[in-house]
Amino acid sequence: MNNLRCWLLISFVTFSVQACSPLGDPVNVAVSDNHFYNPDRSDILFCRMGNWFELGESSLNANVESFEVFNRLIAKDKDRIYFQSNPVRPSSIDLSSFYAKDNPDMYQIGFDKNHVYGFHMSRNWGEDAEVTLIKSADPKSYNQMDYECGKDDSAYFYAYKKLFVDR
Repeated sequence: MNNLRCWLLISFVTFSVQACSPLGDPVNVAVSDNHFYNPDRSDILFCRMGNWFELGESSLNANVESFEVFNRLIAKDKDRIYFQSNPVRPSSIDLSSFYAKDNPDMYQIGFDKNHVYGFHMSRNWGEDAEVTLIKSADPKSYNQMDYECGKDDSAYFYAYKKLFVDR
């Protein structure tokens, strides 16, 4: 009998916590476990691994109809690019050709038809995310090898800067 009471109590608590969730369905669960619709599908929420209870959630104020998730950290809508929970500061990125790859080493890298970009959060809490142009990197062949190092068909890059080394 005690086991039944314990099970009922745990079930009730679990149901109560889930019923209070500010999260709706995932935007694209195959690509990201961090992007969710709000319950009435009028906005997009960023919530790490869906753990709103411990980590909280942030409203992106995104255009829901045009919202597209590229990986766990990068998404875009018709008006802007998002990195984690923040919009990216306006830059010269061609929004119509922008894309990012769903690869753990590439979660902070984005591309447009002409350039490669590195994304990072602002050092000032609450500000827009920042973007760094990776000068002279070829978007067709660029690949990030780890968090700091990348390469394309003609050069190596470290911390988003081209290294002048003999390949």
